[in-house]
Amino acid sequence: MPSNAQISRFRSIIASALLGQSRGEQENDEPDLQRVRNYLKDIAFREAVRKQYTKAIIEGQTLLEWLENALGKTGPKEWEDMLGLDPSDYFQLGGVKPEVNDTFRKKYLLRYIDAVLAALAKKRKEVG
Repeated sequence: MPSNAQISRFRSIIASALLGQSRGEQENDEPDLQRVRNYLKDIAFREAVRKQYTKAIIEGQTLLEWLENALGKTGPKEWEDMLGLDPSDYFQLGGVKPEVNDTFRKKYLLRYIDAVLAALAKKRKEVG
């Protein structure tokens, strides 16, 4: 399981990707998934860190594999399947349904990954 420092670093990459910020760029509404993918590639090349990410198992995959697969699920159907959503269940406010476009899916995908990492950090803290 990754150390809390590794999890925290990954979560900070996600936070900056949600803002659409890369080095020197201003805020952007579009999440920067490539920044997160690049960080995953960096993890894969660093043996000590990679070992930490391959010890944790999520849904029958190593954490590293799960993260790589999850980042690829930005299409409408695969995104809904991964999150267990049904478009007929989307909440309406005043008869207006939310627009679930590519930017929306990317943001909530990153938030979902961040929540999984937060839960992992919490579990690691409880275990010691």
